[in-house]
Amino acid sequence: MQVMAKIAVLDEVLGKFDEAAPLSARALEFTKAHADPKSTILAHALNNDGWVALGQKNYVKAIDELRSALAIYFDNRARQKQNPSGRGISVDEREVSRTIRGFLHGANALAPADPKQAQAFADEAFQAAQQVHRSKADQSLLLTTARFAAGGGPLAKRIHDEQDDAAHRAEIEAWLNQSIAQPADRRNAQTEAAARAAIAKAEQNIASESAEIAQKFPDYVALADPKPVSIAQAQALLGPNEALVLLAPFGDANGEAHFTFVVTKTDARWRSANTGQTQETEWVQTLRCGLDVEAWQGEGAQVCAKLTEVQTPGPGAALPFDAATAYALYATLFGELAPMVEKKSIFLVAPDPLASLPFAVLPKSNPVKRWPTGDDYRQLDWFGRSNPIAVLPSVAALRGLHSGRATASAPFPFIGYGDPTLAGGLDCGSAEVPAECPHPSKVSSVALASRGRARIDSVKSNSQSQADLDAVLSLCPLPETAMELKCVAESLNSPAASVRTGAQATVTAVENENLTQYRVIQFATHGLLAGEMQTGNCVLDEPALVLTPPATPQPKDDGLLRASEMSYRFRLNADWVILSACNSASGSSLGGEALSGPASAFFYADARALLVSHWPVRSDAAVLLTTRAFSELAAEPHLARAEAFRRSMAALIDDPSGSFAHPSIWAPFAVIGDGGPVSP
Repeated sequence: MQVMAKIAVLDEVLGKFDEAAPLSARALEFTKAHADPKSTILAHALNNDGWVALGQKNYVKAIDELRSALAIYFDNRARQKQNPSGRGISVDEREVSRTIRGFLHGANALAPADPKQAQAFADEAFQAAQQVHRSKADQSLLLTTARFAAGGGPLAKRIHDEQDDAAHRAEIEAWLNQSIAQPADRRNAQTEAAARAAIAKAEQNIASESAEIAQKFPDYVALADPKPVSIAQAQALLGPNEALVLLAPFGDANGEAHFTFVVTKTDARWRSANTGQTQETEWVQTLRCGLDVEAWQGEGAQVCAKLTEVQTPGPGAALPFDAATAYALYATLFGELAPMVEKKSIFLVAPDPLASLPFAVLPKSNPVKRWPTGDDYRQLDWFGRSNPIAVLPSVAALRGLHSGRATASAPFPFIGYGDPTLAGGLDCGSAEVPAECPHPSKVSSVALASRGRARIDSVKSNSQSQADLDAVLSLCPLPETAMELKCVAESLNSPAASVRTGAQATVTAVENENLTQYRVIQFATHGLLAGEMQTGNCVLDEPALVLTPPATPQPKDDGLLRASEMSYRFRLNADWVILSACNSASGSSLGGEALSGPASAFFYADARALLVSHWPVRSDAAVLLTTRAFSELAAEPHLARAEAFRRSMAALIDDPSGSFAHPSIWAPFAVIGDGGPVSP
């Protein structure tokens, strides 16, 4: 039967759908008769037969089978999260992605043919699309779940109980599956019945424990297991001048495709495009070469030279930004849906590869020049100039942003950590630190702060929980960050003591501070990505911010403030958390899921909005962008955060000197989370 199923899949891949259909149908019939109804084996068979039906344009059958396959996959995903260290439960995320793509394709084909069901198909597709790229987010959240389980207290006990019952269920299921696969004369009906009863009991316990966790710890559940949102629910959460944009790209072995959903208060539409992850990845890489100077380092220089068709830019030269490619990406993503977002405040949910790009740098109209220079940049119709944009980790995050939960204003305006004590090395160079805070009329010559990549190959971890202190110390110093923090503090009328640098900028000091007292919290330092610290087979499996290492090793302080520590040790009451650190928005070398870096941790700690950077931040631009945004908010207290930052970027683009018009200068930051008004 397995051979028959493989032949059917091969025929389907080759486009021989009529030949594949009978083989696929027989394989599915056999699987239904012998496999556990909750098994991913059955989901695979449904998936394969659904794709054959798609090829035959039998969309009704395809939708039905792919819908059933998704239900099984999602159920097994939930089981994996309940038992993250268990064996016997394995969901192939490539198959999940393939199933979702097939379902979206079928729904997109059926909707025009059945106008009465079009809205229902759109809603079902919208919820399925929210599940496309959950796998990476789920993996990063497993670490946070483990930290909570180890942290003690009522939540930890309930998580432990749920995981124990899930592990017990998985062990029994694994045995039962092996028993069912045996010949009839070697099976024991009574033992199998007892196993099924034990599974049912474990599932009853898990359901009870999950319900109790959801009732007593709703914030934890919102982080660890965000549920898809319907179109009607999203519309109820949106204001009249807001739009939600959900992007769902597909690629690799699953085929190339892209779906864009736009939801407003009164309308919801979606579109498909043949362009998928492969083309979008190349476009994003091309644009990053025109935005991030570090994209040209090492082997990246050859890649960027090929993509941009220019040689490596010299020291101080403007990076080659491909405006035509930027517009092609905008047109592909929005197409005929563009009028729906005109002059709207945007909530954007974007997975890889789009997560590593600030959408503010996309022109809304075809540029005159592919390679702008000088004043050309001020003439481009930037998306970020006309639209306030806030990035969300998921559509479900809308619930938290508009939950109406009362928040008291913190008493103090600002606290900032930066300029950690680091030794550096010969390859660090030197950064010029200005004597006064920058102003648009006084163009600064401050060098780019290379935060997160300098000498990163030398950073090692002596275990999965501790970093080598000498390796952390070898990162390059960032003296200009002290001035950056000082200038932001002054713009908020905060005293000099609110800036913590050197020996005051340690992990211990941060954890001992009552951070609920501050409305704005800033970290200006190196940001390290998951996997960048390794030795032998041990890899530090989460991102972190670099602070001053202790003089001698400490059990809970090695100079790295890890994402999971931010999640379960911190409690905030901050309107803004500013992560002025390279890679704070990213999760991989290209960008990764936008909130798989340190940013996501601050949401659980109750930060209402984050300002994160996509590439090394020029300190003068960082100060000008943040201080102008805060000035706008001071002048109009009820102004939306994303709008304040949009005005700040526009002011930098339009500065008469023209010195800040290149997008690499004004576009490194992105607003994450609540782009709405600051709490009163």
